[in-house]
Amino acid sequence: MKLEDLVKLIPSESILRVIRSSLMTRFADLSLRDKKRKEFELRRKQRIEPHRLLFFFQSNDPYSTLAAQFLHQIQASYDVKLEIYLLGEEGYDALPEPEMYRKYVFSDVQKIAPYYDIDFSNTHIPSAEEKDRFLSHLCSLNQEELIEQLPSISLKFWKGQFLGNTCSEKVIEDTLKQGNEKRDECGHYLGAIFHYGGENYWGIDRINFLLERLEALGVKKGASLRVNPALSSHPSHQLSDVKT
Repeated sequence: MKLEDLVKLIPSESILRVIRSSLMTRFADLSLRDKKRKEFELRRKQRIEPHRLLFFFQSNDPYSTLAAQFLHQIQASYDVKLEIYLLGEEGYDALPEPEMYRKYVFSDVQKIAPYYDIDFSNTHIPSAEEKDRFLSHLCSLNQEELIEQLPSISLKFWKGQFLGNTCSEKVIEDTLKQGNEKRDECGHYLGAIFHYGGENYWGIDRINFLLERLEALGVKKGASLRVNPALSSHPSHQLSDVKT
């Protein structure tokens, strides 16, 4: 019997389960992951390149603002060349429930921020004018300015306290195009992404995986940095408190 004839006898759902199982097994294969990491580092050394850490920041995404609060700490603790890419809103189509994401992301960050000692109080959902002004200012900055200013001005933006500079529509368009294309190249679709050596780390709760990898490479400058929520300093909630 030919292979194509055999395939026809297998129910489509069974095929999907086999493919899904194979992909998940491959995804979870740590030996394969470690092999790819070693190959990346070998190529990096051959090209005499620094440890390039990319951060993808979406101006109207509060998760990006949370993650940005740790940029300076990471840069101070690890010998990496930080590069920031600005993003447009493209990518939401890849989410299972994009409208639900937009609806709850703001309130989610308001609840998360205090555990990371980030002052996200007295914030509001910015107007279209505020969003345009903030994005225009970000696109007017060079890399050094962007790295220096981003943590503080992104918080001011959500508090309605930001004015800033402006730049041309062409500069904004070109900047976002570059950022979106780079993010696509790195294999993701959202903001708040750290990328190093072929792997993406989304949001503040994935930063520690990135830091562990950097430490394994021997690029730590001093004491280990860990980004952990201060759970003990906030009131706990019982299951009975959860409203459905």
